[in-house]
Amino acid sequence: MGDSTAQDHANLGPTLCRMAVASLGQTLKARKKRVRTKFIFGPSILAKEVGPMIYATFLPSALAEGRYQAAPAPLVFGAGLDCLQAAF
Repeated sequence: MGDSTAQDHANLGPTLCRMAVASLGQTLKARKKRVRTKFIFGPSILAKEVGPMIYATFLPSALAEGRYQAAPAPLVFGAGLDCLQAAF
């Protein structure tokens, strides 16, 4: 499945913890304003009918017509994967 290292696995715990804390914070803010929230795992929508509706039907035409904009502007650090490490 790829080259994972012990460091990758060590970083996973704190990353998941930060995600959980951020999600909890947003949930509490929403409840305070009486807004219901629901967690959606991003890749799960790709396998359902909503994924193709967004990524194949809506988004290409919306971007082309200017009804939807990709933001923020991308930061370009070179051309090719060999420039990726220097970006960080």
